[in-house]
Amino acid sequence: MTQKWVILGKGFLSSSLERFASEYHIPCEILGREKVDLCDADQIKHHLRSIEGQKTVLMPAAIVRLRENSRSSYQQNIEMVQNALDSLDDSVVRFVYFSSIDVYGKSPNLPISEDNSIEPQDYYSLSKVAGEFFVKEFCNRNNISWNVLRLSGMFGSKETCKSVVGRMFNTAIRDKTITINCDPTTARDFVFVEDVSRFVSKVCKSGKSKVFNVAT
Repeated sequence: MTQKWVILGKGFLSSSLERFASEYHIPCEILGREKVDLCDADQIKHHLRSIEGQKTVLMPAAIVRLRENSRSSYQQNIEMVQNALDSLDDSVVRFVYFSSIDVYGKSPNLPISEDNSIEPQDYYSLSKVAGEFFVKEFCNRNNISWNVLRLSGMFGSKETCKSVVGRMFNTAIRDKTITINCDPTTARDFVFVEDVSRFVSKVCKSGKSKVFNVAT
């Protein structure tokens, strides 16, 4: 029997995961902000534990850097992870935490692998490092399988045009041109959001507890 996906959050990636689950007939429930405040421990525990059957919990929810990158957003991101973990019970067989390649810092040694040193350089990347630690520690202690997926930038048809690729597409459509304002030597990978959903499906079937970089 396919385990139900419970997706915490209602953003760009969450919506892609929900569409993938629907297409491939994976039972799925999404807990977006209209249903639950992830900073409210009692709310998330009530909603998560009311869902019947064995579950894989996916956590893409976070305050992203483009929205806020401060001590306050760092604390809220950590609080959401801890609340989610504290709400897990015996029905949860896997927890998937969506991290970022930003944990490697701004000038990592190339090529990047999961063995690169961790060098967070702002509140957002530091929150991801802390989140990874809490997930691995809690799940190992409670015999729950886990995965940490360190994502590069993402793009896709439902993107809100806030990312680099999203802004490029937006200006191409609106102005018939693309303007790039950055250091031309900067290199960054971007992955199609639907490929992320496919990778999540493979990870959930693998049975392994492991950290993966997710890129093209």
